[in-house]
Amino acid sequence: NTALLFGDGAVAAFLKKGEGNTKILGYYEEIKPELDNLLFYERVDGDWKVRMPDGKKVFYGAMDAIENCMKYLSENGGIDSIDHFIMHQGNGRMLDLAARKYDIPKDKIHKIIHKYGNTGSASAGMTLYDASKEGIIKPGQKVAVISFGAGFQYNCMLLEF
Repeated sequence: NTALLFGDGAVAAFLKKGEGNTKILGYYEEIKPELDNLLFYERVDGDWKVRMPDGKKVFYGAMDAIENCMKYLSENGGIDSIDHFIMHQGNGRMLDLAARKYDIPKDKIHKIIHKYGNTGSASAGMTLYDASKEGIIKPGQKVAVISFGAGFQYNCMLLEF
């Protein structure tokens, strides 16, 4: 009696003029269809299961996406000018590696994976929500949001709160 509409979580954020001062400073997006076959859903014993036949390729595909987003951020104001990084919460190892590779202090990369687990592409929006509701993000600060979704689509948005 259940229909699967999406194989991945999703999140949307709407910014309305006159509600706060948050501004979109930049946006980058790319789709890697050649990696789309690395993640899929199938029905097993009556339940839907995520299949990842090559987790190593998925991990390195995600790290490549982070690298492309970091390059974009470097070219558009610089990584050092960013106060907070909100990244896809696929696993803690990926977040720690990004912090080391790009010399980002660990307190600038926000994590919720320990609270909710891997919630798919919704994780970046959930992390942004948590960080803003907890008062971690202050007015005037820059926030980079990096997210992945189905079809190996990824994007990065630079915001100013």
